Amino acid sequence: MVYKAQNGFTLVEIVISIVIMAIALLIVTSVMAPQARNTVDPVMDVKAAELAQTLLNEALAKSYDHNSDHNGSRWRCGESIVGLTIASCTTSIGPDMVGGSLESRTQFNDVDDFDTGGAFLSGNDLLNSSGQAIGPLYPNFAAAIAVSHDAAAFDDSGTDVAKRIDVTIRGPSGRELVFSAYRGNY
Repeated sequence: MVYKAQNGFTLVEIVISIVIMAIALLIVTSVMAPQARNTVDPVMDVKAAELAQTLLNEALAKSYDHNSDHNGSRWRCGESIVGLTIASCTTSIGPDMVGGSLESRTQFNDVDDFDTGGAFLSGNDLLNSSGQAIGPLYPNFAAAIAVSHDAAAFDDSGTDVAKRIDVTIRGPSGRELVFSAYRGNY
């Protein structure tokens, strides 16, 4: 009798290949799954940078100090000019007192008014210069702004040279990013 050669796989070969494929799939997914959690981080970083840039642009557009010349910055506070009396720069940081209460957001006129005293603002507390809430554009984001005198970074001549603005943005994941800028006394 002539036997014909059989083609195909045996049951044992099929079971072994299924086990090998399962192990390979398990290894691939265990490597890839942790990476999937981080895929949204770059998007959140860009959104945090947009919010920080919005706040920094507005702060940098304001006068250096409450005693600065608010009309073109012709004279710098703390400057000595023969024949002119120019007020010294203020040393206090934070919103100024207007009529017995702190300035409202729409009244901010110098860099140090933006200091939040370490508090994070979010939602309807995040306002633009018109007093409109920008928090809804950045849901689950919060911002804290710290303003400090930083003359030592330049020439260590006193507090009247530069102010450092640090904007800390806390994203939805709780991760904090810090953005900094300097406002010179000019």
